[in-house]
Amino acid sequence: MKVAIAIAALGLAPLNAQAQDVAAEPSTEADTEAALLDEPIEVEVVGDRAERIQKTPGSFTVIGSEEIERAAPMNSAEMLRRVPGLYVREDTSGGNRLDIGVRGLDPGRSRRLLVLEDGMPLAINPYAEPDLYFTPQIERYSKIEVLKGSGSILYGPQTIGGVVNFSTRPAPFETEGFASVDVGSFGYVRTIGRFGAAIPVEGLEPVRILGQVVVKRADGAREQGSKDLDALAKVVFPASKTSRATVKLAAHHTSATSEDVGLTREMFELDPKRAGLSPDSRMKLLRVDGSVVYEAEVDEGVSIKTLAYVSNTGRIWQRQLYDRIPNPDTTYQRAVGNLVAPLGAIYFRDDVRELDRSYWVGGIEPRLTAKFSTGEVLHTLDTGMRLLGEHATLEERALAGGGVTGVLSSRDLHTTFALAAYVQDRLLFRDWLVVTPGVRIEHASYLSSSEIKASLQSDVSGSASSTAVIPGVGVNLGSPEVHVFAGMHLGYAPPRVVDAITAEGETALLSPEQSTNWEAGLRAKPKDWLRGDVTVFLQRFSNQIVPNTSLDGTTELVNGGSTQSIGGDASFDVRIGRATKIDWDIDIGARGGFARAIFLGSLREGKRLPYAPDGTLSGTLDVDAPFGLGAGFAASWMGGFFTDEANTRQPDATGRVGYVDGYVQLDANARFREERTGLGATVSVKNLLDQPFVIARRPEGIWTSGFRQIIFGLSWTVPTKK
Repeated sequence: MKVAIAIAALGLAPLNAQAQDVAAEPSTEADTEAALLDEPIEVEVVGDRAERIQKTPGSFTVIGSEEIERAAPMNSAEMLRRVPGLYVREDTSGGNRLDIGVRGLDPGRSRRLLVLEDGMPLAINPYAEPDLYFTPQIERYSKIEVLKGSGSILYGPQTIGGVVNFSTRPAPFETEGFASVDVGSFGYVRTIGRFGAAIPVEGLEPVRILGQVVVKRADGAREQGSKDLDALAKVVFPASKTSRATVKLAAHHTSATSEDVGLTREMFELDPKRAGLSPDSRMKLLRVDGSVVYEAEVDEGVSIKTLAYVSNTGRIWQRQLYDRIPNPDTTYQRAVGNLVAPLGAIYFRDDVRELDRSYWVGGIEPRLTAKFSTGEVLHTLDTGMRLLGEHATLEERALAGGGVTGVLSSRDLHTTFALAAYVQDRLLFRDWLVVTPGVRIEHASYLSSSEIKASLQSDVSGSASSTAVIPGVGVNLGSPEVHVFAGMHLGYAPPRVVDAITAEGETALLSPEQSTNWEAGLRAKPKDWLRGDVTVFLQRFSNQIVPNTSLDGTTELVNGGSTQSIGGDASFDVRIGRATKIDWDIDIGARGGFARAIFLGSLREGKRLPYAPDGTLSGTLDVDAPFGLGAGFAASWMGGFFTDEANTRQPDATGRVGYVDGYVQLDANARFREERTGLGATVSVKNLLDQPFVIARRPEGIWTSGFRQIIFGLSWTVPTKK
């Protein structure tokens, strides 16, 4: 009966987010209401309850609000570096882009992960162009969840690397206020204002509101300045005694110096802190998004959670054109670098190319969870579907002589309609045995057209489609305190649009990526102050998309063929204060991952994949005293990697090809908060060693990081009435 009600409710449900456990079957209306209101409406992919941790198929990491607050981070990269198996690269060249790789997968623009905010995809076009141009703003979030195992088939379209879900701050159940200002090196200034309140409603839970505005500016370590404005508003209100909804609106604007050319080898060796080479290259990005989440108990053990969302990301990037070999028929504005050494200089023309991009995404997702039993077996059935549409307008203009308007040289359009559905049944045979089989179906149809292009006539269009069946299964054996787990799932990433239209009038797609992923591991939390886990994995691709830098220096994504990644992840956390029952909090964490990602077959057999590091390590120490004083220390190591398919070790003169050595980052902070007044102060040092290092050699030269930055902050938290 419950299954029938569940299926019927799914068909009628307007929308939904990520699947969650529902409370044990309540016996009365009052119990049903209490069970619902005990659950957060914030969308989760894992959660942090012990029984959920035991039953979650596959490996995962959760970074909570306490850890984020203690770290006093400037950006999301600082927190993600603490996740085992993740390779995180922060581009500080203006625009603050974030690249995330997992288990040997290329981190470029975070294409290999499904990145969500409260269940809503953050990629500009999740199917056709799954690039993360919008950098998740750490000030918005109270929790970060990373899921890498077979449970990721609940979330698509990317099921290869895993899922990263950023949870925005929850709307409070009481009045709260917060204001802060931070100032630091390189002209860094950040101000935050946040307000939340709860409005009583007779007979129902209160209406809760949250609003936050963040303003940031910086000159940049290499004189590549940026300005950011970020705003978030959220309202949670009861729809009935057993249902409620959240409406969220958010906007972000960035204006920054942002170039596509990096340092040459000689420039980096002489002065890695050299100012940006193209100060006239600028980027502006505006993202606006909104979502509605609705959740309800429709019957005993049956809950609906639905999600609808829409987003628009607009980006205008003006890039100054340049040559590495001067053309005698071209007039150059200026030249930088070694003009004598071959390929040692960069010659900037008096011409600017403007890339004007606009991306729309809209989706509706009904999801349902039903608990029931068949004989001795307890079931938790998760099922749902998603209808998503996306559209992109890609324009290019030539701006000669430093002008602000120019001639439209190309205009491409692409539209995608996608339908996905999944079902997963978590079967509890005993308190110590959980088996979770599931399957996901993905279908996408692509339409592309080119209205203006030099090699084409007007209004040429093309179409294509892709369908995939993605099964997976996970097994957990043991108790919530100690259990082993294993899983297998097929990984799939849909074909992406590399060019809206070819000269033959066809939609230009890279091939879809397909992989088979195995993992097995052990999780243990024998005490509330001690936890750890270890995972081994194997990924095999029939086709993997990889970046390749050709002899002429052009870097592009290509079909890489068969590849394999094998390795392991581990983490360990101990809370000494809890273990010794003293008033001080003394927390130590250690996390790391190793992956060897190589090509299989062809002439590249055994060669390392580009941008696949040897491994990652991170460690943290946090101390909080009972009188409001605290301190934290974080260290991370990133292993070295090659940057091309040929595994070229010696860097070339341009800096575009060559092995990238591993590097270490150290951060430290001290903090104080006076509980009675709510006043607080922090001092943070980022990149304590102040040893600049190479983080990438693409698309055009060396990109650097590792510059020491000292930041002072003052804050005021409105004291809560007790």
